[in-house]
Amino acid sequence: MAAISAGFLMITLDATIVNVALRAIGADLGGAPSTAQWVVDGYTVAFASLLPLAGSLADRELAVGTGAAVVCPEYDRSPEAHYPVAIEQNYAAAQWFLNSGAANGLDAARFAVAGDSAATWPPR
Repeated sequence: MAAISAGFLMITLDATIVNVALRAIGADLGGAPSTAQWVVDGYTVAFASLLPLAGSLADRELAVGTGAAVVCPEYDRSPEAHYPVAIEQNYAAAQWFLNSGAANGLDAARFAVAGDSAATWPPR
């Protein structure tokens, strides 16, 4: 949790620094407003490229720090799948974990549902 909180602090601090320094950066690069926009765009792209890694590390930190298994269910998205399909699929994944987790070396009493639904659960 400390790593996640520190990461959020860094995000906020980085955004503040770039926006406060934007006028000086724009002046150093020629002063045109489009130059300042390129600074913000370049910073955003570089920063955003590191976010998936940070999310993965945060999920891993959650699992290691709590001793829990982190479950990332894959479910059908809206609007193709209507309510309550996604809820039922997530519930089925939780039920599978509770019923079959011990057979796979997992403590069924300690699990967390997290992630961005990039994983497939249960394993095929």
